[in-house]
Amino acid sequence: DALRSLVSIPSVSDLRSDERSRSAENPVYACASSLRKLVEQVLGCETLVLHVSDEQGPVLVADVRSGTENAPTVVIYGHYDVVSAGDISQWDSNPYEMSARDGYLYGRGTSDNKGPIVAALSAVQQLQRSRSLSVNVLLILEGSEEISSPSLVRVLSDCHLPMDTSDVRCVLVCNSH
Repeated sequence: DALRSLVSIPSVSDLRSDERSRSAENPVYACASSLRKLVEQVLGCETLVLHVSDEQGPVLVADVRSGTENAPTVVIYGHYDVVSAGDISQWDSNPYEMSARDGYLYGRGTSDNKGPIVAALSAVQQLQRSRSLSVNVLLILEGSEEISSPSLVRVLSDCHLPMDTSDVRCVLVCNSH
């Protein structure tokens, strides 16, 4: 399933310590790639990948149209990076293998923040399927929130977003449970 697959990627955001930098071997970039495919598959829209720097994960931007003329826009923001799991021997289970115990899901990123992203994608997909999506959705997913999003504002202001953002009515921040 989508969440299990995303949790299995150790997308620790502090890339300064990772010699693999922007390569596909880097877990943050691998997670961005997997998430891009998931967004395009689930929502049927193109996803831009905005590279920030060698030290930060890319920002994903997707434009989901409602099909309603002059529809307002809702921004959904989330992040797919995680903090280091630290000493894995201190965990009750592998932090990069999602597991269920006592009615809860465990695994790095399950609640902060890969789970909320999957939930938001599922909600938008259900609105699309039922033809109830009455707003345009601008999806912004970043890979550097756990290191304070040092370049997010600059990257978003410098890029050409796929839609007019002058009619943004609200921003839904999907972060944690």
